[in-house]
Amino acid sequence: MANQDVRQAAAGNRNWLERIGHKIPGFRGYLEKEERRETDKVLRDHIAERLEQLRKRLDPAMQDLTNRGGFDMLSVVNELDRVKKSIERLRGRIQFASYGYSGMFDVVKVREPELDRLYEYDMRMLELVDDLKQKISILEDSSKSADELSGAIREALQACREFDEKIDARDLVLQTPPSEA
Repeated sequence: MANQDVRQAAAGNRNWLERIGHKIPGFRGYLEKEERRETDKVLRDHIAERLEQLRKRLDPAMQDLTNRGGFDMLSVVNELDRVKKSIERLRGRIQFASYGYSGMFDVVKVREPELDRLYEYDMRMLELVDDLKQKISILEDSSKSADELSGAIREALQACREFDEKIDARDLVLQTPPSEA
């Protein structure tokens, strides 16, 4: 999903009242901030959906390995389950992450620069999903040996940790008070 596509989808969701309000002096900045928040939410929902699709792709691989049998394959299935749980955790964290809302009386205000930084983190997370997708593709090849699969699982778990760290860094944007200019 391209940057422009996400922003157009968010802008297309505006109703007639918002379009009129867009023309009222002083209201435009508020509306643009809301559009950024909506864009961020749409993008995070997209990332969460892609993570869910990746998690589901592991089920057939786990079933194939279970059918192959053997102690070494049982160990691989258990490791694959760890990958599934890590992806599920990431999906939940990104889907329910704060999207930069700040009310009128909130101590920490989220301004446009912070919203832009959140959006940049979310775009980077899209790249991380693509990286994780490549690693999952390797895990779907049930013809690989247990050792080859274990190595690929370690790489997938490392990608999940990096993704988790990126979510932590994103959360810091909201926890850091904006500098007073």
